[in-house]
Amino acid sequence: MNILLGSVPSSLKERRLSFINSGISTEEVDKKLLFDSITVDLMKKWRVVHLPITLLLGLLTIMHIITILMFSK
Repeated sequence: MNILLGSVPSSLKERRLSFINSGISTEEVDKKLLFDSITVDLMKKWRVVHLPITLLLGLLTIMHIITILMFSK
């Protein structure tokens, strides 16, 4: 897990505590943080799909460059 995505759970906990300490009810805090927690979950799932696609496109790019260099002479 990268640094950005790894620091999000602690950031969400800090924001939750901050909201609770400011006197907002637990239900209201959950509503405010719902979208952020859903976004984090989707980002984790997207990484599973994104990594293989990135590796495949990187490999195809390298193969493309090699074939251009081979046949351009």
